[in-house]
Amino acid sequence: MAITSTPTASYIAECMAGVHLTTDTYKALLIKSGHTGTYGKLTANVGTPGTGAPSVNNVGTDEASGTGYTSGGITLGAPTITLASNGLQARLDFPDIAAIPNATLSADGIVIYNSSKSGKVVGVFSFGGTVASTAAAFDIALPAAGDTTSLIRIG
Repeated sequence: MAITSTPTASYIAECMAGVHLTTDTYKALLIKSGHTGTYGKLTANVGTPGTGAPSVNNVGTDEASGTGYTSGGITLGAPTITLASNGLQARLDFPDIAAIPNATLSADGIVIYNSSKSGKVVGVFSFGGTVASTAAAFDIALPAAGDTTSLIRIG
């Protein structure tokens, strides 16, 4: 199935309603290689990672698993929100994710979600193919913060 890199429609609406805060806890959940669900703009909730059929409200059995990776994902550092230099766009940036040391797993992408808000999804991002490691560091490199490069840009 497909992973489309995008902030989700629900996240954009929830931002307008003041749901997501920079003081909340955000996580990055890995989507396994060979996943069966479709992930993109309509993905709204992570549900119960590792359990149940994948859907727009549950990553379910499409969560990656393997040595070094904990179900539910990797806790991210506090995000920053910046208004773009043109004043027409806002962006959300997270600090780089620490590599998972000595990991044995493979993944096709990540789901960033707000664990403080019952698993509401912020965005879905494809790696552009399968990334794998065998007893080595599994590194997730986020794009540099910038008006045209930030992972999440709205406007």
